[in-house]
Amino acid sequence: MNRLSHWLLLLVVALLAGCAAKSLPGYQNTYQGYNIPQPLLDRVAEKFREHGLATAAITRDNVGRVRLAGSYRHEDDVDRAFTIVQSIVGLKSTSPFYPQDVKERNWEREASKAMADFAAARKRMAPIEPGVKRALVIGINTFLDSEHIGAIQGEDDARVVADQLGRFGYRVTKLLGREATKAAIEAAVAKMEIEVGADDTLFIYVSSHGALPVPSHRGGDERKMSVVAYDSGQTGGRRARDATDQAVQLQNTAVKDSIFQHLAQRPTRATRVLIDTCYSGEILRGVPEDSRQYILKQNGGKADREGISVASWSGSSYTAKGIQFVPDNAGVSQQAPTKRTATNDLRSRPGYTFITATSEGEKSFGPAQGTFDAHVGSQRQLRGSFFTQTFAGYLELHNGQVQPAFEMASKFTTDKVSQVSNGTEKQHPRIFSTLPAADDVISKF
Repeated sequence: MNRLSHWLLLLVVALLAGCAAKSLPGYQNTYQGYNIPQPLLDRVAEKFREHGLATAAITRDNVGRVRLAGSYRHEDDVDRAFTIVQSIVGLKSTSPFYPQDVKERNWEREASKAMADFAAARKRMAPIEPGVKRALVIGINTFLDSEHIGAIQGEDDARVVADQLGRFGYRVTKLLGREATKAAIEAAVAKMEIEVGADDTLFIYVSSHGALPVPSHRGGDERKMSVVAYDSGQTGGRRARDATDQAVQLQNTAVKDSIFQHLAQRPTRATRVLIDTCYSGEILRGVPEDSRQYILKQNGGKADREGISVASWSGSSYTAKGIQFVPDNAGVSQQAPTKRTATNDLRSRPGYTFITATSEGEKSFGPAQGTFDAHVGSQRQLRGSFFTQTFAGYLELHNGQVQPAFEMASKFTTDKVSQVSNGTEKQHPRIFSTLPAADDVISKF
């Protein structure tokens, strides 16, 4: 090796060593965005103690995000811990890795209980008429905790869907507004799960708020969410002191999406699920300034799009369906999930269609007040979600054919949201189906 080559080699080694030295402490250099201030980590630990998570702990993952460690009694405790961390450091700085030490796995307990309950209920019931078209339709406009959870147009959407399904011969179970409590929703799902048979056709529709998504036990960055019921957020008079407490209260009192997934997995001739909720929004109002500034830095000056929606108003003529955690004395108020868990669980399920009003990280839009003109058949003036309302209209126009109705409603929604937001917002509805397009017709059977 000549002298020049020797010096070049030393220079390369020195440069590499310098890069390594800079990248190790606190994951600087490439991962310096996850250099989370210590006061925020201290606040996480404090909130763990306040919410009874005495054995929960945090560490860092290999890119510097906050990762759950310690031990947990059950999955609900894990969800609570994820909610606390995400509300303080934001979604991006929270590692999706699920903790290993969870004493009781909810999904195992729920599965075994559901099978036992189903078997016992079947024995008690009289023979059920086969080949029935059944629908469960849930929609909420205003919520019991109106101080923190803003109004949407979920009932308006649900009524349109229920009316359309009724015309196509479905026996519709509706839970609207005050009827759609957590207990009532869970009871209706349990009843439907018992009644639905292999020769039946099933349609599930939900239009409400979606709670803060948390990582799933399935791993990766797969997330699950909960559906906000009419009485969610109420905890026997205990008043939340800040946005983190509000997020935890809502997480504790919302309806787990797993119960809808269990119902969707019942053997049927065809099952269709349409979810028009979202969890997008901001996490800036009601949180301490240091959290606010850190989250903004993480997102290039923007708020979390998949965090707690604190102020979802997007303009004077339209608004997002998002959770409104309105601080005391504030006058603002105002819904995809996108649930990969459902499609993953049901990827091989025959006769299944799953539709969401949004793609991941997007809001579901509709007019803040009044109606909009979609030129869909005879239904010219529509009130509610851009996607749900036009999807129902196009279903009627196409005699229940799902694919063309989805395509037309999706195009209208995407164009409309871009128009009303002057190109600053996006909404792309999604569909997953194991049904051939020719058979995905809700007016059949």
